[in-house]
Amino acid sequence: MLAFTDNLLKNHFQQRAYTTFYLRDKLNEADSSRVTASGRHPERLLGKLLEKNSGSAKAHKLLGDFYRLQLQVDNGSEIIDISILLKLRNTIFSHYSKAVAFGLNDVEVNRWMGIYYSDFGQQEIAREYFLRNQQSDDALSWHYLARITYRDKQYNDAQNYSVQALKQQQKLSLEQQYETLRIAALSLKRIGEEERFLDYLKRCIHLMPDQQDAYLDLIDHYLAKQELTNVEQLLNAMLLHNAYSTPGFKALERYCSKSGDFAFADKLFEQLMGICEHSDECMGNIYHYRGNMQYYQGLIDQAKKQWNISKRYFARILPENDIKFREIGAISRESSMK
Repeated sequence: MLAFTDNLLKNHFQQRAYTTFYLRDKLNEADSSRVTASGRHPERLLGKLLEKNSGSAKAHKLLGDFYRLQLQVDNGSEIIDISILLKLRNTIFSHYSKAVAFGLNDVEVNRWMGIYYSDFGQQEIAREYFLRNQQSDDALSWHYLARITYRDKQYNDAQNYSVQALKQQQKLSLEQQYETLRIAALSLKRIGEEERFLDYLKRCIHLMPDQQDAYLDLIDHYLAKQELTNVEQLLNAMLLHNAYSTPGFKALERYCSKSGDFAFADKLFEQLMGICEHSDECMGNIYHYRGNMQYYQGLIDQAKKQWNISKRYFARILPENDIKFREIGAISRESSMK
């Protein structure tokens, strides 16, 4: 019964309301009507097993798997009641922790438990679970270990775990690959390996050119060295790839307000307007920060005009009580309070 239920939960091609799971005939996969077997209410079967043997690690593990199927689907919904998600998560935790207590050592369970404890800030317990997967060489566990050790300022370990994860980068999502590369880069910088730090950040940008974090890391690096040509090239590339995220605009504002090179910003804004004219969000960002630049130059009336245009763009896509409207022009209010 355990083997059948395990097969059902892992290999079903369709399920209905988590009550009936269907296994397709492997010899006729193209024909979706060829059903080899179906199983109803696997949680009931497992519940009966636990009545007879409450110490069955495998049964607890499979019950956790059953509820995880629901969590994976519900997690993608923006309208799901958060209390339902929490209840599902706690139910999975209950079964998985019992499975571990009864001697189970399973890669997916260890990883899930590690993520659970990490999300609740219990990093040492999380680390123990991820380390249980060392012998299995689990890429995702290496990734989470890199994250934990970097947070704990254990930079040599963080860099080593990142390298282990990246050896199997095809098993990581694109976002996880990016984060792992960036952890490796920042760890290398902390231990004084500048050339490799730069190499890893450039790999981040090549992997996901629309993500701003690696650009911002490089911008900070070159600003500290006063290599302003590199700074301007990065600001330009970052915002041309992504004019939606505000950290890039804030970096541009800091650079121009300190250097006084507002002509650079004006030229970049003109380029952005040419490629963003059909995006209300991008145009709203451009006019917001264009107004800020003019404010720094003492062009108060022109700045206010830019901010009003920005608000009109955002009014098309945001509710009137959104925090964005308080952020636009905030620089003038902050200055008046000093």
